Amino acid sequence: MKKSGVTLIELLIVVAIIAILAAIAVPNFLEAQIRAKTSRSLGDLATTAAALEHYYCDYTAYPPNIVDFRHVEFLGDLSEETIDFKGLNLEIPGELIREEVLKKKSEKKGSFPGAMEFGEPGMVFGEPGMVGPAPGFPGAFKTIRREDPDKKREREEMTEAFNFTTSLNALTLRRLTTPAAYFQPLRRDPFSRSSYYNRQSFDFASQSLKTAIFRDNSFRYINFMELFPGGKNLKGRSVLYLLFSIGPDSEMSSHSTLQTSFLEYDPTNGTVSPGELLVYGPVD
Repeated sequence: MKKSGVTLIELLIVVAIIAILAAIAVPNFLEAQIRAKTSRSLGDLATTAAALEHYYCDYTAYPPNIVDFRHVEFLGDLSEETIDFKGLNLEIPGELIREEVLKKKSEKKGSFPGAMEFGEPGMVFGEPGMVGPAPGFPGAFKTIRREDPDKKREREEMTEAFNFTTSLNALTLRRLTTPAAYFQPLRRDPFSRSSYYNRQSFDFASQSLKTAIFRDNSFRYINFMELFPGGKNLKGRSVLYLLFSIGPDSEMSSHSTLQTSFLEYDPTNGTVSPGELLVYGPVD
């Protein structure tokens, strides 16, 4: 009598087929999740922007900034004098800033005397000051631009500061829910992770302040009317406020600071690619 069963080869074939199907299905599932979060963020950003316009109709102004961005460029510029919760009815027990940590950071901030200009030419094939033939193109010459380490560190510190200050400034969106409820509840950014608030730029904030920011986890916001006469010129028009999500890569773009334009998320660069989901106000 012949025994029925599954041979080892048949079992391996089944396992291989399942592995191939999983390799195809899992990335597509993750892509679908990101696309769903992106659609949700865009919808919630539009809802928040509409609430901001209703707020403006009542107060002829948009919610004020908590952070004095005019005097805060690096983390070392932050102090209780440059953070104002006036009129927000926000109770944060204890100190706002851990001064001992902030003091160490303030020693690193600022300009770097003697540093060469950003992107100054002078490094080819790893040797400073040399210009040589480009590989594969006899007779052709090229110059590779390098970024000075001090300038790079300065840019990174500005990005970290901008990351924290926009997170902190987002607390002002609570004005859209109380005392007058322009919408309920406060919309949360689905791309902000809990681990995001444990990174270096949040080290100096007191635990109570970090808890308040994490509890809201809302979209980032900047009132440009308080900073620039007539608003900030972006996209060829005067922008009175900026509302944005951190984006699918869950990182603040190094190109996004208050002094520059902002890097906008473009899905054609990849579902998870650098850039923020931006709303330039007022919306039409």
